[in-house]
Amino acid sequence: MEKVYLTPQHIQEIGKGNIPTATDFNEVWKHISLNGFIFNEFWIICEDSNIKYQVVIDKAIDFMPNVKIKKVWYDKNNLAHHLNINMPIYVFRMKYIEMINNDKADIDDDFKESLIPMMFMQYTIYALLHREVEIIDPEIRTSTTSTTSKKSHKKTRYSLTECIKKYQHKNKNKKYEYHVESFPRRGGIRHYKSGKVGTFSGTIVRPDKNKGESTSNNEYTL
Repeated sequence: MEKVYLTPQHIQEIGKGNIPTATDFNEVWKHISLNGFIFNEFWIICEDSNIKYQVVIDKAIDFMPNVKIKKVWYDKNNLAHHLNINMPIYVFRMKYIEMINNDKADIDDDFKESLIPMMFMQYTIYALLHREVEIIDPEIRTSTTSTTSKKSHKKTRYSLTECIKKYQHKNKNKKYEYHVESFPRRGGIRHYKSGKVGTFSGTIVRPDKNKGESTSNNEYTL
């Protein structure tokens, strides 16, 4: 399960990074409702604190996305405690708007406890939908021998900035020679020529070594 590490500065940035307009707010949560998040399951690790969140997104409630959050923290004796929260997205949207528009709004404990993971998702998708593409030049391979073991090298630790970066190879049609049986690709967001935006899940790619290119014809961005 992927792990996202948030520093106190990241948490402060997420808290201050309120969606500027109602249109943007609705766009973000509509996108999550229809297409899901980058990860279906992930951990948020709050660095410099003893709190972490396990987040699982499903559509168990009348096909409406429901976010299951398990908050885990440790007391002074290093004993673990946990709190389970079910936060349907439509409920969060209503309560979040109420909180923004009314300083004296009666906000329940479940909503307060879900703020960090929910606002992380909100912040990340907003940044993904509005970020610029960075064109990169792929490194030239000089070695013809494989130094990769058969163990999985799937990255499971991400920082806040890594969740909102988007890269694109300068030469999309360049073919590579692969020396591994398979390798993982992380999920992300795809931008279509029609202007629509959709997400895709992570997958394991098994290259066709005879052709020197991947058997998957899909294009992915990070």
